[in-house]
Amino acid sequence: AATLRGMMADAQLDPEFAEHFRAWVNERREIVAVILTRGMRRGELAADLDVEYAVDLIFGPFWYRLLVEHAPLDAADVRSQIRRLLTGFVA
Repeated sequence: AATLRGMMADAQLDPEFAEHFRAWVNERREIVAVILTRGMRRGELAADLDVEYAVDLIFGPFWYRLLVEHAPLDAADVRSQIRRLLTGFVA
C-alpha cells in the first residue's frame, strides 16, 4: 500500500512518471472493462451499463481507502465490495 501511495504522489509531481503510472492504471482498468463488457454481452449485466463509469465505481473505493483512510484491504473486503457493486450492475 505504501508503494502505491508513493507512486501516486510521484505521479502528481513528475509528468513523465505520471504518463507511465496512468498507463499502468489504465491497463488494469481495461481488464475490468473487458470483464464487464463480457457480462453485458452474456446478459448478466444491464445492457445499458456505462462501462467507464462502472469501472470508476469499482476502483474508486479502493483508491479512497488507500489514499485517505490508509486502511488495509484484504481479499474478503475486495470480494464484498465487488459483490455489492455488481449487484447494482445486474440487468
